[in-house]
Amino acid sequence: MTERTRWKIAFFSLLVTFIAIIFIVGSELSKETIKNSSALDSIAIRTAELKIIRLDLNEYSNLSTATKDEITNAIGEASNRYKLPPALLHAIFQIESDYRFNVDHPTVKIKINDKLTTVNCRGLGGILWEVWRKELQTEGIAETSSDLYYPKNNVMATGYILRSIINQELSKSSNDWIVRRVITRYYGATSPQYEQKMRLVTSNLWLKRIAREIEQATHHSDKTKTYDVKASWFGRQDTTYKK
Repeated sequence: MTERTRWKIAFFSLLVTFIAIIFIVGSELSKETIKNSSALDSIAIRTAELKIIRLDLNEYSNLSTATKDEITNAIGEASNRYKLPPALLHAIFQIESDYRFNVDHPTVKIKINDKLTTVNCRGLGGILWEVWRKELQTEGIAETSSDLYYPKNNVMATGYILRSIINQELSKSSNDWIVRRVITRYYGATSPQYEQKMRLVTSNLWLKRIAREIEQATHHSDKTKTYDVKASWFGRQDTTYKK
């Protein structure tokens, strides 16, 4: 083999190696770009949901502006930490307490360590302290049951419990709808009424979002006509038509 041939072989080997490196790096960069894009999309969706939730909280006259802001921020934090849709937390709080953060729920009897015990759920998400006490203390969310009357603590507790339930349910083999499985576990029993409430409050949330968008677009025109529309939440208060 001549010296020239050896140089050619070495050159082509280096060229192939260089091309392979470029391909691998390019592939990894592409994956990272897609990953970052998905993360940004997720953040944008979460931010949009939180804005809708904050507007929705304006309907709750029992909450001060500061409390509404606290709850919205806590929902955002819990959503981010436990990878949950903000709308799921919002729906749970509407169903469980109608956003009465200091509420004591009706007493129930459940078995704890094979002993029938009378207990009651607490706060926004209807947290059962006797069941979740150790985990919530370990997680640093609440030290005592009275901590669950603070909105942020209860929101974080609800987020932690939902994530725990979701992780358990995802590890199972089941053809049942994951949302039904999760809310059944959260409620503690199979309840078509609870599921129906979930469907209702989430549907209303998006109907309100649609109504707000209509209200913001109060003026629409084309080449021949102009419409001035003032929309109410669920109907039409006043519509004028101009030539």
